[in-house]
Amino acid sequence: RTNMQSIKNFERTLISSGSSLNVSVNPMDPPINNGGVQRNARLSEIKTLVGNIFTKLKANNVELVVVIIPDYPPGIYAAIKQKSELEVGILTQCIKSKTMFKMNPSTSSNILLKINSKLNGINHTLANRSSPPSMEGAIIFGADVTHPSPDQTAIPSVAAVSKI
Repeated sequence: RTNMQSIKNFERTLISSGSSLNVSVNPMDPPINNGGVQRNARLSEIKTLVGNIFTKLKANNVELVVVIIPDYPPGIYAAIKQKSELEVGILTQCIKSKTMFKMNPSTSSNILLKINSKLNGINHTLANRSSPPSMEGAIIFGADVTHPSPDQTAIPSVAAVSKI
């Protein structure tokens, strides 16, 4: 069960990680709302309640909502993403409650980088240096792949290749 103190600790950890990454995080004391979702609520009830919350937040020009999700019921992640991003048009960063409880600086930094990226922030830049003479005429390729978590079976892996 997620309590208010755990959420506040999580918020402080994100703000602290932002400072260490030179990412400005405005500590605005954001509203924390479970929308009246009861512990044993059915997925259809949760969809309706979070849909109402996201609609109100969108009307108030909120760009992104951090959603702490439990492990129950199955399908909650997909339901929240569908309601928020596809139907209402508001970005979300979902975090499992167990991740929030065992938050460490590395995890919070990764979450913050994801949030910054979703808000069109710049996470990394290359230094503008001239190539050493031995690199003249050379091309450098980079590749990366991102895989969904094991419980997200319907989401494909994403691969990217770039060159300098």
